[in-house]
Amino acid sequence: MRNKVTVKILDSTYTILADESEDYVQSIAKKVDAKTREVMAANEHASLTMAAVLTSFTYCDEIEKVMKSTNNLRSQIREYIDEVSKYRAEAEEARRALTKLQNENAELRMKLR
Repeated sequence: MRNKVTVKILDSTYTILADESEDYVQSIAKKVDAKTREVMAANEHASLTMAAVLTSFTYCDEIEKVMKSTNNLRSQIREYIDEVSKYRAEAEEARRALTKLQNENAELRMKLR
């Protein structure tokens, strides 16, 4: 269910429709507010629009880097899963060979008696 959450960013009030909880939306709004204020403080000539664009750019850059890192981790996990599958197959083959050798050993022992 969508929640209607009122947030305050740079002393302006916005109503956000979100599937997430109010606490989550408020925490995001606080982060946007803080980052935008940080951008404006770093450049006292920045307009509100410029600060909003730079804030958006910063967050999009972070998202892209996180997505790239996530995709790299997924690739590594797939490689590890493939390795584990390979080692499991090798272990199963070794178990079959061991069983075969144990059976041959038992047969040879029987012949020696």
